[in-house]
Amino acid sequence: MASDQQEGLKPILSFLQALEKNNNKAWFDKNRASYEKAKSLFEGLVDRIILEYGQFENLSVISAKAFQQYFGTVEGEKLKTVPQGYGRDHPELEILRLKEVVAVHHLSDEMVLSSKLESHVIEAFRAMKPFLDYLNSVAP
Repeated sequence: MASDQQEGLKPILSFLQALEKNNNKAWFDKNRASYEKAKSLFEGLVDRIILEYGQFENLSVISAKAFQQYFGTVEGEKLKTVPQGYGRDHPELEILRLKEVVAVHHLSDEMVLSSKLESHVIEAFRAMKPFLDYLNSVAP
């Protein structure tokens, strides 16, 4: 991403930081133009990331080094028993027992303002795609 585009992301972070300190309707109404600018910049970023995301190839699932690097492991509330239709010896039993799947990757303020933000997010999505493909393949 060009540095001028990256500089354009500063209003997003600035707005969110100010909002955190002034989370009230009067302040928001007074700063609506800043909100609209931040929203537009964020939507542009998301559009570019989604465009790139659609071009990924399958790699592997959550044990892959890339997935581990960005997300560690998946978490979520688990069933107490083996899901219906699966044996106790299923190799993915712990994943199948999850009622919900949560994979989190935190971004620092420094990364948000870094020229590496888009490529970092794309790589995180690339690391997650095989797992999403797996979930989609086993979903009823």
